[in-house]
Amino acid sequence: IEQVNEELIPVVITSKAGNAVLISESEWNSMRETAYLFSNPNNARTLLKSIEEMNSGQGQQYSMSELGKLIFGDGADEFLQSANEKQAASRKNRKRTVAARGGRTRTVKKRVARSK
Repeated sequence: IEQVNEELIPVVITSKAGNAVLISESEWNSMRETAYLFSNPNNARTLLKSIEEMNSGQGQQYSMSELGKLIFGDGADEFLQSANEKQAASRKNRKRTVAARGGRTRTVKKRVARSK
């Protein structure tokens, strides 16, 4: 569980009763948020259009400092510090993960005890 949370590596748990995947709560929440944002067709179109605009060079780019000031005003410094810490930790974990695992998920075989 510690590795799943720290390195963001999903773990496949296999059993005779069926397989399951263990992911961190933050990854689960991210997946749920993405599904929610794309569940509304109008919202999905807007998001996809924004991504296309950004990829074609039509979007407006902001530095973290500019974005923090636009969103949080006076609270921008706290936002930046938190965002930078999370970004640095994420980069460190992902680089270590790719080097150690080649980007692959790890499979754990486990026997499931059945109650009588």
